[in-house]
Amino acid sequence: MLLNIHNAFINNSWQDLDVEYTSQAFDWGQNNNWYNDISLEGNYWSDWSGIGVYELDSYSGETSNSDPYPLNSSPL
Repeated sequence: MLLNIHNAFINNSWQDLDVEYTSQAFDWGQNNNWYNDISLEGNYWSDWSGIGVYELDSYSGETSNSDPYPLNSSPL
C-alpha cells in the first residue's frame, strides 16, 4: 500500500466530490497538513456546515486529520 507522508494541502477548493466516505477527503498518510498554522487558513469544502472543524476520513482510524480552519468561500 502506498501512503502519502508529509504533504501540505492548503487553499484548495474541494467541491461536490462524489466520494463514498463521509468527508470530501480521505487521508491514508502520516503527518499530512490540511491547514496553515501561520495564516490560519485551510481549504474550502463544499459540504462543510460552516461551523467548527472539518473532519477528514482516515484509513482504519490510523490517522487523525482535520482542517481546523476551513475557508468560507473557494479560493479559486
